[in-house]
Amino acid sequence: MHLRQALFVTATLIAFVAPQLVLAEAALRMAETADMAKMAPPVPKDGPKVIAECAAVKCTTIDLTHALEADYSTLAGMPHIDRLMVSYTDLSSLDPLLAMTQLTELHIGGTKVQDLSEIGQFTKLELLHAQGLGLSDISAVGQLGELKELVIGSPHLSDITALKNLHNLKRLDLTGAPVSDISALTALSNLETIELLNMSQLKDISPLLDLPNLKHVSVTVANLDAAGQDVVARLKAKGIHVQAFDMMAVC
Repeated sequence: MHLRQALFVTATLIAFVAPQLVLAEAALRMAETADMAKMAPPVPKDGPKVIAECAAVKCTTIDLTHALEADYSTLAGMPHIDRLMVSYTDLSSLDPLLAMTQLTELHIGGTKVQDLSEIGQFTKLELLHAQGLGLSDISAVGQLGELKELVIGSPHLSDITALKNLHNLKRLDLTGAPVSDISALTALSNLETIELLNMSQLKDISPLLDLPNLKHVSVTVANLDAAGQDVVARLKAKGIHVQAFDMMAVC
């Protein structure tokens, strides 16, 4: 009798405490988001100085993120660079960078670039971060056969058919894109990590069940219908780590 009573008490405590822990975790996440929103903006870098220092030592990586007054055309004469970060700058076109076909990594997120039609010239790219651009057509991205990581969420991007050709892709982030159909992703047999946050048009995530190497999924479940919620449960049952967010994440 005592054992039964003890088990009953334990079960009752678990039933009461578990939801409280979930709520506490959600509150903590919201608090952290609020703290991040209050953080001071990053200090802009001196673009010409960063470029000059890189040229002097023939650096292989140059970080111009948030840089001011950078002369991007000078980068074309620096063949020693294979990793270029120019996110959150005033870069408005790929034209000044087109000679840098040696690049294996390119970050252009948050810039003024509106056209990726010539991105296919960067045949050695293994990583491309191009989030937050005013893009609706990413067909040229499908030419980047060596790509292993792609971050390309855009508020105007609704068609991701071109991504079916990226057979080496391991990580994909479509956060913020109004994509409703992700069936093209079933061709990506090497995909391990996918982020589908703040995608209000996405209801069906069942294609994820067909990805043999998928290990990590981040998704805003508030957007999903009942069938989508069931897919989340099935992914977890397969041993896939799913981060399911009940609310729209603040970026």
